[in-house]
Amino acid sequence: MQLSFATITLREMFLDPGPNDWPSPQHRADMMQQIADLMAADSLLELPLGLPDLESVDVTGFEVGTGTCVVLQCRVDHVEIRRTQGGKPSWRQINRILIDGWRDGCL
Repeated sequence: MQLSFATITLREMFLDPGPNDWPSPQHRADMMQQIADLMAADSLLELPLGLPDLESVDVTGFEVGTGTCVVLQCRVDHVEIRRTQGGKPSWRQINRILIDGWRDGCL
């Protein structure tokens, strides 16, 4: 998938994290694993974990879990959202995600 980021700071935090960018080593490890999974996937349907129920997801804002600590705040980043004949998002063909932010998901 193609990833983009809402800000330069987010881009650096996710793609070139500094030693103090993440609250803990677990946060950083969770983030790095999910970013690797997102980049390797052709669509969200290929994510091994953390995927929300795509039948009820709003393409303008949804969350993807990354393990135990980091929840990515995302949206589809296509100019025109690819849709099925029935008008629902065509998740198999959606391959651009924008990361708007993240939140702490640690229990």
